[in-house]
Amino acid sequence: MSGLGDAHPGTLLDLHHLAGEHGSPAHRGRTALERLLKNAHTEPYAGAEIDLSSWRTFAATLGDHRLTMAGLSPDLWAIGHTTTTTAVVIQQDGTILADAPDSPSLTALRSWLKQWEAAGRPALATYTPALVPTSDGWDLRLSGSLAAAAHAYGPGS
Repeated sequence: MSGLGDAHPGTLLDLHHLAGEHGSPAHRGRTALERLLKNAHTEPYAGAEIDLSSWRTFAATLGDHRLTMAGLSPDLWAIGHTTTTTAVVIQQDGTILADAPDSPSLTALRSWLKQWEAAGRPALATYTPALVPTSDGWDLRLSGSLAAAAHAYGPGS
């Protein structure tokens, strides 16, 4: 796969390694995707229209290993939170799909969205990228005052 646009509808991609969780990444992805495609709880996002580049970049700065990206239909990407037992995404069109209305993943996503809104929906230009060597290759790290503010705001706030 050469880029995110090459994924097929119904594709779930973990943006971070799901360390410590059981099962292969492919199995976890299929299980989480099934939760969102069968009898999903749906609700509209109460905020303004989603700016996918801002939201995607901000979510990545949180560094949470449960961050997930899914292609649920052609040209409609969704970003969310998955665990071994729960899943939620918000699509580009502002539709939130969750495994249940009381899902812990839905609570996490709402917290992330609240942090993003509080940070002022930062544009890509507000971040400074850096490649950092790791034992497995390279990690892309984003820094900037808004990224630091997001981390200071903290989950669940």
